[in-house]
Amino acid sequence: MTGIQQYIQQVRKYHWLNQSNQNDTKIPHIEIIVPVYNGHDSLIKCTKALLAHTSDHVQITFLNDASTDSHVTQHLDSLPKFHPNTTVIHRKSNLGYLHNINHHLKHCHHDVLLLNADTEVTENWLSEMLHVASDDRIGAVCPLSNNATLLSLHATNKTELNHLVQFSKQWYPIPTAVGFCMLIKKHVLEQLGGFDPYYHPGYGEECDYSMLIRKMGLQVACAPAAYVHHQGSQSFQKNASVLQRQHQTLLDLRYPKYQAEINTFQAANPV
Repeated sequence: MTGIQQYIQQVRKYHWLNQSNQNDTKIPHIEIIVPVYNGHDSLIKCTKALLAHTSDHVQITFLNDASTDSHVTQHLDSLPKFHPNTTVIHRKSNLGYLHNINHHLKHCHHDVLLLNADTEVTENWLSEMLHVASDDRIGAVCPLSNNATLLSLHATNKTELNHLVQFSKQWYPIPTAVGFCMLIKKHVLEQLGGFDPYYHPGYGEECDYSMLIRKMGLQVACAPAAYVHHQGSQSFQKNASVLQRQHQTLLDLRYPKYQAEINTFQAANPV
């Protein structure tokens, strides 16, 4: 994992950056969607950071996938009382990560931002992602993180993160989104719908979706001035290796050049 100063040098060296081609600073109608299943301690950190660093004009929806921890339900139910821009949906039975999201996406007719419940957003995270998303060449946007495969960048404190401000309103293309924090634009969602249910309960769905976005002639972008901490989910730990193997097989069958593209990108990846 690269340090921030080295990252900045690499990005500049390879001339990766594009300037957003839109100057409109108006916040579009966007909904932040946070799927939740247990993980009380992580959820507390997530909601605290999310509410502190997100405008109260932005709709935030929590999808509680029948959590068995009553403390999770209690915490979620307390949010709308003090934060009118928050909504909580409680599933009657556990749908699994992917079905939980897809069920909600069917009713969305606007930009959406999928955010894991084990994340902690930072200052200006959303405005930077929205600036990049305003570019009409882009279909989806992800931030940098401490734990997000090809977007993983080591940052120990706020002072270090402040160096990323120089990349404000700039972006560079990435071969695939990373699902921990992923903004999907309205027209993409309208054309593609939700994720392929084959990838239930998770792993690889955002990679497949990214390939479809790119088939539309759009880019999947990294917004390097946005940074979101990610703990790393343990949701599928029992079956992780099996799921990853099965879902990677499907990706390779559908997109024979996918892994080669990832390898090529990683060879020059500034992180």
